[in-house]
Amino acid sequence: DVPEAPFGWFYQLYSLWSGVSESVLWLRVPALAMGVASWFLISRALLPRLGTRVRRSRSASWAAAGVFLCFWLPFNNGLRPETVVVIAALVSFVMLERALATRRLLPVAGALVAGAFAVAATPTGLIALAPFLAAARPLLRLFTERIRTTGWAATLGPLLAAGLIVLTAVFGDQTLATVAEATRVRQDIGPNLPWYQELARYDLLFSDSRDGSLQRRFPVLLLWLCMIVSTIVLLRRGRIPGAALGFSRRLLTSTALSFAVLALTPTKWTHHFGAFAALASGVAALAALATSTGVLRSRRNQALFLGAVLAVTGLAFRGPNTWWYVSNWGVPWFDKPVSVSGIQATTVLLVLAFLSLVVAGVEHLRSTSGVPRPVR
Repeated sequence: DVPEAPFGWFYQLYSLWSGVSESVLWLRVPALAMGVASWFLISRALLPRLGTRVRRSRSASWAAAGVFLCFWLPFNNGLRPETVVVIAALVSFVMLERALATRRLLPVAGALVAGAFAVAATPTGLIALAPFLAAARPLLRLFTERIRTTGWAATLGPLLAAGLIVLTAVFGDQTLATVAEATRVRQDIGPNLPWYQELARYDLLFSDSRDGSLQRRFPVLLLWLCMIVSTIVLLRRGRIPGAALGFSRRLLTSTALSFAVLALTPTKWTHHFGAFAALASGVAALAALATSTGVLRSRRNQALFLGAVLAVTGLAFRGPNTWWYVSNWGVPWFDKPVSVSGIQATTVLLVLAFLSLVVAGVEHLRSTSGVPRPVR
């Protein structure tokens, strides 16, 4: 019976909202509004900065929208605070990119405010600080330039104030002793797993429970695939054609660091993956560019990518088709993997993935000296 300290401000807002009505639909209006706001920021601030081809590519936009929905619907359609982390991580990343583009520190202050309020809403909010680590080198150069001109105090003082303004919300109605007691009780009662037990989260993701459902596995596996493919193309070609180089690097680095930062959270539930919705949309747009016919010119590579997508989808369909609590009414296959007439969808998808790999092998053997044939 201790307060939700220091993460109380988010729940206090929901307490006021539930005071109007406790209807299921009414309680989900804030999540809907934050989802719309997130997509507005993604489509207006994130995707246009990826590069000129993203602005003209319908496939990149649809990939970003599809992955965003794949994350938002199973993870963020309830009352969880990950919705705040999605917006905060997005604002933090976009503001830092704005700061690097304009060589101004005001956007850095905005990113600090967003990151601080995300951390004060839930431990998963640490993801909103990952863009700072990804942009550490260019930010350090920007700070150095400003310090030489205006000095240490004038440069870092306002930024420190921006990062600490969240303490007004945290300690507005409680004391440091209250926060310490709340932390102690939660550490004693648990769950309170250390960082080196992060694998417990992935054990749940691939379990046969709600935490390992089809809807929760698929977006995470798809994000991993998009990250791997984009990184491979970036390393082999030096850049992803049509995408801004620095922006692409920092986006991929921020997403990878977010998985590492997630290990610092004391609980290891899979619903924390909902915080990746915004960053995953950008990575999906990058992957759409990296796998376009203008980049993957050979039938071999196209077949390999198709096989990887089918394999990832098949692994996701191995989980039960179950949703969380009130969203699980009347859902078929809620207690088992999807199957028709005893044939599981996983089996069909893995067979198709194997056939794609066979096609890739044949195309490789038919190419002269191992060089893939271009598509005519």
